[in-house]
Amino acid sequence: MFNIKGTKLFSMEEQALQIIMDEIKELRLLYQTLVDKLVQIDEATPEEKEALQSDDEYASEEELFDKLG
Repeated sequence: MFNIKGTKLFSMEEQALQIIMDEIKELRLLYQTLVDKLVQIDEATPEEKEALQSDDEYASEEELFDKLG
């Protein structure tokens, strides 16, 4: 919808949607701030770093059946 001067006028529905979108954006920012404050990221221990970087070893089918009985 346009007024006489050619500038766009927003309908009430568009304004309401924009308000809702702005509030959702603000809530997301508040939630992120809260999560950042509550969730502390600890540095990995040397053992954890080694476990993450090392290759995994897989047991063979024969080894599994031997261990399971």
